[in-house]
Amino acid sequence: MGSIVDQTILAMATRLRNTLLIFLAFTYSLSAFGQAKRPQARRSSDLSYVGTPHTAELKARNVFLKASEDRTRRKDQSPLRPQVEKSSGDPIGLPNRLPQARETILGPTRVNAFGTINVTSDLPPNTDMAVSGNGLVVTVDNDYLSIWDTNGDEVLVETWLDFFNNLSAPLGGEILFPRVAIDPVTGRFVVAVNYGETGSDASLFLLISETDDPSLGWLVYEVFSSEWQDSGTLTALSVGISTEEIFVTADVVDDFQDQVDVVIFQMDKEEAFAGQQLGFLFYQDFVDFDDDLGSHLHATQYDFNATVGSGMYFVSRTEDYVLLWDITGAIDDTGTQLDLYEYAAESYTFKPQIEQLGSTDVLFGGNGQVSDALYADDYLYLVH
Repeated sequence: MGSIVDQTILAMATRLRNTLLIFLAFTYSLSAFGQAKRPQARRSSDLSYVGTPHTAELKARNVFLKASEDRTRRKDQSPLRPQVEKSSGDPIGLPNRLPQARETILGPTRVNAFGTINVTSDLPPNTDMAVSGNGLVVTVDNDYLSIWDTNGDEVLVETWLDFFNNLSAPLGGEILFPRVAIDPVTGRFVVAVNYGETGSDASLFLLISETDDPSLGWLVYEVFSSEWQDSGTLTALSVGISTEEIFVTADVVDDFQDQVDVVIFQMDKEEAFAGQQLGFLFYQDFVDFDDDLGSHLHATQYDFNATVGSGMYFVSRTEDYVLLWDITGAIDDTGTQLDLYEYAAESYTFKPQIEQLGSTDVLFGGNGQVSDALYADDYLYLVH
């Protein structure tokens, strides 16, 4: 018989499992989908871990994937295949505007407070966390990035202002909607954050821990709002990491009022992890299909035993359908495209009954947006 502590932990884990099973009521077997087939995995070479980013030139990508002109919703015709088009003008991500790799080192500061529940400047605080296979934890919210050791002690904490002040070009604006994910291959952490409250000053920052120990330093990339060709800023970010690539999704909103689009950024993981200049593909014009189709795409997280190769699954849903989006290949594959599969689901919405602390506003679920997605053992688990 285990100790009282062991029994307590087991009981807590059992309750957590049962709670998750309630939330994961919508479970879909990918093997039953039929039409959606995972492309063959293309193995990358071993990743290079570098202490200081170098500035090796990288040719800009010139393939731009966008929505097809057929914007009629085809519920009975799957998959919906946007056409792959090459841009006729300058390539996406001109060399002088490629995201630059920059390094910052977190200075250790031990605190007693748990930062993610002390945020009062922005409501809701937009908290997120990721746990590595070796037990290290990174938590993020609108104010802080914190690192926790295997004993549950907060060993490093940094405000976003201090974090970016360590760079050569410090920021004076506001960081919102941070999201963190763990690379199941290397154990390195990847954080995506939105900077700025208007389209004119908006940027997407991508932070990558230099090793599987996030306290030893980070690489930082910046993507400017001019890249996604909309006047809005980014909200509702999500991060997905496959064997070979990094994906970031976001809703594009006009000064936090009306949604104008959704974007997906696709980046080569080996280049990003090595601190190289980073070319990327991005997908947009989602709302031109149908307003319901282009709403809050969530990148899928993979378990540590998954072999996913290139490509990525994304999930969204309407009141009546679960939508599975599939980027079918790697950034360099000529046949890469974005496929859409629709599956009928029980119709439901959430009532606007969740109050925000310190505000009379309520959170409205609308069409039951997907808040998380996990792919494991050929099943896709959705959390609404």
